Amino acid sequence: MSDLRPKGNANPLFSRSETWLTSMSPEDVRSRILKAFSDRRYKVTTSGSKLEIMTGSKTLYKLWGELIPWGKNNVPVGLMLAVSPTAQGAEVEAFAYDRFGWRITDKTFFGADKNFEVEMDHLIQIARSASRA
Repeated sequence: MSDLRPKGNANPLFSRSETWLTSMSPEDVRSRILKAFSDRRYKVTTSGSKLEIMTGSKTLYKLWGELIPWGKNNVPVGLMLAVSPTAQGAEVEAFAYDRFGWRITDKTFFGADKNFEVEMDHLIQIARSASRA
């Protein structure tokens, strides 16, 4: 498995890893994932066979938290993806993580843990759906 942990966020509070296979070529997988995340909500960067997708806002989330929609609708999460060739197509490795950054405590309040999990699941599901043949 590739090292998909993002630089500068070595210790996310929430994270999840998944790996899946597809019969599509690695180039087609990358292309379809990029298209799936072309919405302006997502910031996408690429580096070789790796892609990083970020959404949400650390600033808005830290200012408004879980109680006000401006915070709750801006949960800062990211998704690192590595696409590599296999004999039958491609393997996609995914690492979803919170981008909350520096924090005083690891205790979560007002359902934050659930919202981070939902957002990470959502990013992985978009990538998984885009990579289906």
